[in-house]
Amino acid sequence: MVIESADVIISSLHIPADDQKLLKPGSLLINCSGDDGQGELGFIDTFPSFQYFWCSVAVNIARNTFTAVKNLFQHTWDLKHIPINFGVPGLSDIEITRLQKLKEIGVLAKEIGILPHEIELYGYKKAKVSLSVLERCKFREPGKYIVIAGITPTPLGEGKSTTTVGLCQALAVQLEKNVIACLRQPSQGPTFGIKVKVVGGKKQFTKIQIARLQRIGINKTDPTTLTTEEISKFVRLDIDPATVSWHRVMDTNDRFLRKICVGMADTEKKMTREVMTLL
Repeated sequence: MVIESADVIISSLHIPADDQKLLKPGSLLINCSGDDGQGELGFIDTFPSFQYFWCSVAVNIARNTFTAVKNLFQHTWDLKHIPINFGVPGLSDIEITRLQKLKEIGVLAKEIGILPHEIELYGYKKAKVSLSVLERCKFREPGKYIVIAGITPTPLGEGKSTTTVGLCQALAVQLEKNVIACLRQPSQGPTFGIKVKVVGGKKQFTKIQIARLQRIGINKTDPTTLTTEEISKFVRLDIDPATVSWHRVMDTNDRFLRKICVGMADTEKKMTREVMTLL
């Protein structure tokens, strides 16, 4: 029977006591039949001929109640925007990043409707969100999931990350939508890529890069004057591969894993094959 799984039952007909025992525990039965089961009229309807009228009224009340509760769980974010600090012209990406004031993660959680017991703080800038949020917000309208992938970056490095952040800012600021950007990993250009900034059409080292050059014994400030040996020494990390016990990094995607060979063990009966990954 349908009533066995229903949370709210609105009936224009009398439901016998034996059948009422089949109802799901905690469910609500609204009897609009005018019969209390004892042969007398119920309190909802004093005239049996009006039972269908009262049934319609009960349905509308239940629908309006459900809508009111549903709207209670809908939350409009109250985001406070932090002004962007670009600094003086000519700064590198990482220098601009370090000038920017970040919003505390606890403040952000409050602005987007996450309750204090649903978040576990790791300092002021990081946090874990409890999965209990999903249960509390299950009555909300589902959102949209947009994937930005497969973009060839421009010469200025405008690719997936830049497009994702720009789209997120446009949706939030211009269209006033609740939106969160989720980056698979941070941009590697300002750090791993050792990018050299270009000012007035001329390549220049950043202060951080000059400091690194001095630490490794290279006293040059013009990127175009570096020899092949000096470039190799500049971008190479001083790590002895023989001392690495964990062979693959975990906090960023390893580009060596973009194309791997599986089935190399003797027990695989030489069923080797190359696999392309999405890293």
